[in-house]
Amino acid sequence: METSQIRQNYDRDCEALINKMINLELYAGYTYTSMASVAYWFLSLSVLV
Repeated sequence: METSQIRQNYDRDCEALINKMINLELYAGYTYTSMASVAYWFLSLSVLV
């Protein structure tokens, strides 16, 4: 099956802003996941003590 490669012709500035927004949302997701991991680690330490 042949894959379709459809590309929209957005303005370069618009495409750059969309990419920046996606990267910011990914960064926020990774940050929240990291914070949750640290919080879980601290909670597990308090259970062990």
